Amino acid sequence: MIMKKRLSLLLLAIVANMSVIFSQNVQSYQGTQTFNSMIGYIPGTEKYSYYVNDKGEKLKHGTYSFAGSDETRTNNAQLNGKYTLSATFAHGELNGSYVVSTTINGKTWSYARGWQSFSGSSKLSGVFSKGKPNGTFIASYNGNMKYSGSATLKNGKYVGAYKYSGPGHKSFWVMNGQLTADGKLTGNWRVENIVENRHTNYTFLNDVLIGDGSMTPQLQNIVKQYAEGCVKSVSELID
Repeated sequence: MIMKKRLSLLLLAIVANMSVIFSQNVQSYQGTQTFNSMIGYIPGTEKYSYYVNDKGEKLKHGTYSFAGSDETRTNNAQLNGKYTLSATFAHGELNGSYVVSTTINGKTWSYARGWQSFSGSSKLSGVFSKGKPNGTFIASYNGNMKYSGSATLKNGKYVGAYKYSGPGHKSFWVMNGQLTADGKLTGNWRVENIVENRHTNYTFLNDVLIGDGSMTPQLQNIVKQYAEGCVKSVSELID
């Protein structure tokens, strides 16, 4: 009991000491920065807290924010964009909430259609832990076209449920599926082509496609054995 009490007091002392150190050394910074975003290079202002460690390294620690806007004019395009980013750092690594928002509007010109206006807004939100994506990330875009998606990441690797709804090759697609705890495709994945009103079900095992509605039972059995690790290559069974 006495040992536990001493250990608790020691931990409290360490935490208190660290708090004093950071309160003395953490500094604030505000300055201009150019961000490479999905709508191009955006000039703006960033704000963050940091401290310099014993190696002379400048490490972000605390909240971070960036806000910028840009206006582009050419003979056949006019573009206005705004970009914001908010995040949390701990000892130089992303650690906590992460949110990116973009708004864009403008118009483009072509001989076939003349001036065409467009506008939209997007958002990406998620969580980082020790510099790696670690949690559920949600993305969305609303404008002339729309998309949305969500995925769960663990230590930077996709795991669990995966969803996507948005434009793709010559169509609008909806995709739903699952990944294992070590990031491998597993179970049933449904891919829908909304424009053509059709869908395909794919079945995966350990990242290997073992069924898509067109495989023969013999071929399914072969690839399943491969996925289960019974053989090193499919050719062993085909031969």
